[in-house]
Amino acid sequence: MDFELQSLHSVYLLGALGIWAIYCVYRYSIVPTVKLWETVLLSFIAAFPVFMLPRIDGGDILWAAAILIMILTAILFRRTNKKTVGTIGKTGYLRIVHMGNKNVKLLTRIEDVKDVQQIVLSPFQLSQLTNSSSENTDKFHDFMNEALQKNVSIISLNDFLENEFGYTDIHDNTEIRPPTLLSSRAYRFFKKLIDMVCAGMFLIILSPVMLIIALSIWIYDGTPIFYYQTRLGKGKRRFRIAKFRSMRKSQTGQVRSTRLGKILRISHLDELPQLINVLRGDMALIGPRPEWVVLTSEHKAPINYWLRRAVRPGLTGWAQVNYRPSKNRIMRRRKLGYDVFYIKNRSFFIDSLICLRTVQKLLFFWKHNLE
Repeated sequence: MDFELQSLHSVYLLGALGIWAIYCVYRYSIVPTVKLWETVLLSFIAAFPVFMLPRIDGGDILWAAAILIMILTAILFRRTNKKTVGTIGKTGYLRIVHMGNKNVKLLTRIEDVKDVQQIVLSPFQLSQLTNSSSENTDKFHDFMNEALQKNVSIISLNDFLENEFGYTDIHDNTEIRPPTLLSSRAYRFFKKLIDMVCAGMFLIILSPVMLIIALSIWIYDGTPIFYYQTRLGKGKRRFRIAKFRSMRKSQTGQVRSTRLGKILRISHLDELPQLINVLRGDMALIGPRPEWVVLTSEHKAPINYWLRRAVRPGLTGWAQVNYRPSKNRIMRRRKLGYDVFYIKNRSFFIDSLICLRTVQKLLFFWKHNLE
């Protein structure tokens, strides 16, 4: 009887582990730009509390089976999500190639439709679907009819960029209503709670490191130890952030990085004092980086820049792990596209992926650019 009960428990536990593992893998697999090893690792971390259930006979086999299910499911979802993509016209083609996808195919003949599984349409082409007949629109409609007959899916360029690259295309005529940027109350509550707890823990754990950095700056370069900047946060609220000073004025009046400062900036250790801003509620651990006030003026900020003010800024974010530092208005607009995608789709699954990639960047900081 005890053996049968143990066997029944084993079946139930295996089923629970399998369902939870598949759910975690599915949620991570639909996150844009996610890699196979990231999916498996994050799914295992998410399911780890289940692995800590009371031990039963054959428990090791069950856990090994659950991990195997994760890996196989991740491979399955990865293959399912891969599609051969084609575009009609060079607008969408160049846009996708510029974002980094070199496998897109430019469709010039109707016969080419059979070689793709998905057709990406630009905003102008979407408007042609309802336009009156003309020579150009007739040819375009022939492409669409062929796609429907071949069971080829059709997707807008904006949706494709979000699904493939985690990027929301922002243009002068882009309209995003504020209600679409709101996440659930439960997510906002637990995210703020996690921010407070983790920031306090990091401050305690990293306090010896911060003390060593402060003493090093004072010994080798004197005072001041901190450098303060005014940044713009949620709802246009201004606040001051502190950084370990990494620069100084030379005798000629030029501002240059110190030797210690270069190391601090490359490793991002100069950002550690901003954990205090997280405890104060000015910032979150994850979110769009707080921008300098001088860069948020109408002439310097990109169109629709107000969207970043819908959430608290963070120490790290989706744009930081997917794009390089922005040095001009065009690059800031590109970076804004990643920030808006995060604001629209933020969840614990995306947050955990950002954390993993941030740790990876910090461990291999010499391979990445400064922010």
